[in-house]
Amino acid sequence: MDNHKAGFVSIIGKPNVGKSTLMNALVGEKLSIITSKAQTTRHRIMGILNGDDFQIVYSDTPGIIQPRYELHNAMMRFVHTSLDDADVILFVTDIYEKHDEEDVIKKLKHTDAAV
Repeated sequence: MDNHKAGFVSIIGKPNVGKSTLMNALVGEKLSIITSKAQTTRHRIMGILNGDDFQIVYSDTPGIIQPRYELHNAMMRFVHTSLDDADVILFVTDIYEKHDEEDVIKKLKHTDAAV
């Protein structure tokens, strides 16, 4: 009997809260660029962690913003796709910064994945 487990985990949150840093740490490789510049991640970046009896596919997503340009709209489509694909969502926030997280929380309420 095969007890191998697999799942998709999406990492979401506002810009510059540590999503890319977290994914790099989870997969043990520097896959996502880490800078202090907001919106460095412009598309979904995938990282895979394999174990003896599991596989986890992580998605590092752009920071959730209110789109002002077509580029922002495209970036938010990557976020929505990642939410739709997720089995589990890691919601990352910076406890030292005041962010209005209502738009993120609203998106999380419309997903079937565990948060």
